[in-house]
Amino acid sequence: MGAILDQIREDIRDIINGEFSTELTITPTGADPVIINGLATRHSQGFDSNGLPVIANNAHCSFSELDLNDLGVVTRDARKEINIKGWKVSFADTVGTYEYDMTEPMPDNTVGLIRVMLVKR
Repeated sequence: MGAILDQIREDIRDIINGEFSTELTITPTGADPVIINGLATRHSQGFDSNGLPVIANNAHCSFSELDLNDLGVVTRDARKEINIKGWKVSFADTVGTYEYDMTEPMPDNTVGLIRVMLVKR
């Protein structure tokens, strides 16, 4: 089972850094920015409290935790909990470059992928 998980982790890093990747500039609190590849999206669909579709700006990004760690960026606290809330991230799409605050990190500890909900700065 370990060999399969190792292959999955490697595949995810390849996808995150592959031809569909977006350059993310991540600025940890109190530190210099670093640039890594990841996946990022901005979209305008949301849902109201009744579950009906509404136009609402949403953004999120995903990246490999190991890519940050390889650059010397610490992503976890002493309790080994993910500690990136409040960091800044910027990326470009077809409309322009946008800056966001990281608000809700959702780490997948099995494969080392972090998905983060973003709020526009």
